[in-house]
Amino acid sequence: DLWPDPFGNFLLQGLLDFGSAEMREELMTAVFAADVVDMTLNIHGCRVIQKALLVLDQASVCKIITELQDIEEVIPFIFD
Repeated sequence: DLWPDPFGNFLLQGLLDFGSAEMREELMTAVFAADVVDMTLNIHGCRVIQKALLVLDQASVCKIITELQDIEEVIPFIFD
């Protein structure tokens, strides 16, 4: 529930940057339990996804991208 918060997203970004591998895995489990598309459309949630794409391993990045591959889901990003 921290990702849409103006300050909570900074905490999550910090945990992705400096947290342990186990912590990152738990965060990604929570991200995938939420709606990745909704997160990317949120002004604060998109920062968490951007940080995840920068710091996570290739398998996790591929999983995020797979969530965003549906063309119907991508069109709103064009106008955001």
